[in-house]
Amino acid sequence: MGDSISKNGGCRLKGHLKSSRQDKPLFSVVTVVFNGENTLERTILSVINQNYDNIEYIIVDGNSKDHTLDIIKQYDDQIDYWISEPDTGIYNAMNKAIGLCTGDYIGFLNADDWYEPDTFGYIVENLKNDVDYFFGDLDVVDEEGILKSHFTVNLDNYKHHMPIPHPALFVKKNILAKLQFNESYRIAADYDFVIKLIRQGLTYKYLKKKFTNFCLGGISTTANTNVEMFKVQKSHFGFIYASYWYLVRLNNPIVNLLLKPLTTIRKRTR
Repeated sequence: MGDSISKNGGCRLKGHLKSSRQDKPLFSVVTVVFNGENTLERTILSVINQNYDNIEYIIVDGNSKDHTLDIIKQYDDQIDYWISEPDTGIYNAMNKAIGLCTGDYIGFLNADDWYEPDTFGYIVENLKNDVDYFFGDLDVVDEEGILKSHFTVNLDNYKHHMPIPHPALFVKKNILAKLQFNESYRIAADYDFVIKLIRQGLTYKYLKKKFTNFCLGGISTTANTNVEMFKVQKSHFGFIYASYWYLVRLNNPIVNLLLKPLTTIRKRTR
């Protein structure tokens, strides 16, 4: 079981270093995990069994107390670098991981999510132009992999809700290093990050293929996100705008009735 001593491992420590080549760009995939013994192996396998071999896989473990570290060590020869040590939360671990990556683009895959097996082969075939970030589609599934919903990409609605599925997003390392994740948020820093990304006016490409399966049940789907969504929207768009969308998300019939005149005005002024 885990203790407070920092541990690390992976191919990198054995001198096996990956690099980007003209015909084979290097993609960095990061998994941040804490006590993920029940789902982590599926996540790892979805990365190391891709139909493309120039992927740098980084795992940052927050000093798990279960058998997470045992699972990581089973794949030590196929993980490029892993580290296990205490952190202050998921976004602290994600920011730490950015500095560990050497790929052209970085993507974050949660410890209970998994990629489609042909994701990276498809990316290489279809990402012909140099862009600052790119993203694909995502399915929301239960723990058995049964489809519950499909994430609909809509960048025009970024002020209202998450417009891009974060586990299907890849961003250039230098941009991630500059923007980073706001560690004051517990579960909504990815939304805050995507807003910052869009407002930078950077180049992007939407690849219309399912990259990722997002598993229900993690912290982002069980915790009450309304308050943090309010805080993010307030920081970017002001108190009044954030308050309106906070009330909309409550989906209370009485509140909806009171908001109806404002909704009508919004539609007319678009």
